[in-house]
Amino acid sequence: MNPTVLLFGFDFLSPGLFAWLAAAAAPLLIHLWSRRRYQEMRWAAMQYLLAAMKAARRRTRLEQWLLLLIRTAIIVTLVLAAMEPYLELGSVPFVPGVRTHRVFLIDGSYSMGYRPGQASRFETATQLAAQVVEESNQGDGFSLVLISDPARPMVAEPSFAPRDFLAELEALRLPHTGSDLAGAATHVERLLQVTERKHPKLSRQEVYVLTDLGRNGWDSDALGRKTTELIRRRFRQVAELAPVTIIDLGQEVADNLAITDARTTPAFVTPGHSVDVRAELRNHSRSATTQSVQLLADGRRVAQEQVRLDPGGRATVGFAHRFDLAGDHTLEIVAPGDRLDIDNHRWIALSVKPALRVLCVDGQPTGALGAASDFLVFALSPDRTDRGATIQPEVVGESALVERDLHQYDCVFLVNVAQFTSSEARLLDAYVQSGGGLVIFLGDRVLPARYNRALGGETPKSVDLMPAQLPDGPVEGRRLLDPLDYRHPIVEVFRGQERAGLLTTPVQQYFPLEIPEESAARVVLALDDGSPLVVERPVGSGRVILVGTSADVSWTAMPVLPSYVPVIQEILAFAVTDQYERHNVLVGEGIGATLTRVGGNTSVTVQTPDARSETIPLSLDGGAGSWQFNATDPSGIYAAAPVESPEAVESFAVNPDADESDLAKISESELRQGVLSDVAFELHSDWQRMAAQPQGMTTRPSSLAKTLLYLLLGLLLVETYLARRFGHHT
Repeated sequence: MNPTVLLFGFDFLSPGLFAWLAAAAAPLLIHLWSRRRYQEMRWAAMQYLLAAMKAARRRTRLEQWLLLLIRTAIIVTLVLAAMEPYLELGSVPFVPGVRTHRVFLIDGSYSMGYRPGQASRFETATQLAAQVVEESNQGDGFSLVLISDPARPMVAEPSFAPRDFLAELEALRLPHTGSDLAGAATHVERLLQVTERKHPKLSRQEVYVLTDLGRNGWDSDALGRKTTELIRRRFRQVAELAPVTIIDLGQEVADNLAITDARTTPAFVTPGHSVDVRAELRNHSRSATTQSVQLLADGRRVAQEQVRLDPGGRATVGFAHRFDLAGDHTLEIVAPGDRLDIDNHRWIALSVKPALRVLCVDGQPTGALGAASDFLVFALSPDRTDRGATIQPEVVGESALVERDLHQYDCVFLVNVAQFTSSEARLLDAYVQSGGGLVIFLGDRVLPARYNRALGGETPKSVDLMPAQLPDGPVEGRRLLDPLDYRHPIVEVFRGQERAGLLTTPVQQYFPLEIPEESAARVVLALDDGSPLVVERPVGSGRVILVGTSADVSWTAMPVLPSYVPVIQEILAFAVTDQYERHNVLVGEGIGATLTRVGGNTSVTVQTPDARSETIPLSLDGGAGSWQFNATDPSGIYAAAPVESPEAVESFAVNPDADESDLAKISESELRQGVLSDVAFELHSDWQRMAAQPQGMTTRPSSLAKTLLYLLLGLLLVETYLARRFGHHT
């Protein structure tokens, strides 16, 4: 910092202002200097004048000293008036008034984007907070916590510069998230305790919560017992440290229509094939409405439908669209027209591929390739002669596994492979971790102990890919399938299709899969004795599906039954769904990817929906590089591309959580009996009622600076009068 600025700059908060007190000596120096400007010369006429002046010398000296004192006081008063803000921030004990620390909790859930008038609830909240700051006393401190998910302390250390704090308020943007009230209360409690310890001159603390009191964030039933108790305990401790005032910015009637979900079928898309787009709408209002819904493909409107929604009802609207070119594409469903625009949009990011490439690794001995894989290939692509087939399977022997670049394939099927080397296991693990799908069919060549050791994470250095452990050997005995009420997405397509043959499929031999406790694995299909037959589990960014029987007819008749093709198709679709889901997330969830060919790239540029550009370094591991971006507050389309390869763009769709679309608010009685029971607080529904309370917010006692300025004005008037009266204008 430049010391010249501190000493000679007239900054009201600069300690260099103390040096200006030396200017009080200026009138005395001028007086002394004026006395030494002349040479004394005696002459006759002057002797008579000196004799006359001796009689009035005492009076003249008194007049001079009086003017000198007044002029010195003028300078001292001016400097002290300018220094008053610094004195209040320091340890000077004579500054009048009570200094207050005001903590603002502003609701950052996206329901605050609702516009009952020209301004949104969020804009009203920041304007009211700014009004409090502008009406506060000099020397007061201000802190800001945003009740978003997660909660964020935007200004943690008390700010004593109102201009800087107002700039923070003006720059504050509404994130498209829900609310984390427990996290916000924790931040406030810690902030109050630290301020009390580090800033003892702030003798009073006050907490102001500006919120719409939406049920999703404040209702104890919605929050759950554990979270409610945590919030209640935190706010009790906050109320013991500072009075709490809640400003209710919600409205009793706030109608809203939201798009709550949007999906495509199938999850993978190829050029020239139509994709079905289905969007779900919810009417959070008391009256029926007819809504226009539009479909935009790559920013261009391609379809529009009308849908009628009953009060509080739901409706589904469907579109069909065909992409002619491969590459990254985006879809947007729009239902415009209401006062909360954030949930009127839903985005889908799609990677349109020329075809879905599937690698089938067959474990049969050389010369017998295809015994199991033939059934599998037929189920994946019934007409392999069709050049426009959406699925292109490729069959290799198990020895060729390490020779293939697995990242070229969307899914890998392992069919009756006996065992895996450590290098093969690491290769499969890297593939799945980066987002690939892996399906494992067992058979008579499988060595279960080798599977558990190489893929089951039994040793510290082994990979952990298996959704379940294998027993020592297979079990024989005729069993039928149990779809477990069709709960899993793979078998959901068979709901209501009991004649499709799934329930009558016999299994003569199988491995009874053993799922570890506290595992993330889910059972897709079981046997009628309760043994899991098909189990799946997410691993990294990908997914592994384990089938406890064979892919051919040696252990089950399924491959020759009509249900086999749809089962295999659904298994494949679910195995690659994570690649789709990885590009379609909710606000606050991170986006990222693994680049299998890094080349000269060391970072990725992410373009956000609010026109920001962020550069993310790659985390290198071997020949691959991964990146992660977590600042997904605004909803919309994010585009990521390597810095050295800007044409290789990946799109990601980030959508708001539909739960926040319900604008129903909680009542005061529910609040006092629910989440804030036994918590001392005041609730106000408008600013005028709030301003009438004796909180010391809008009443501003006269400051030292004002008193000194009045004194300065009086001294200037007295000096002017006396100088003219005495005739001394030095």
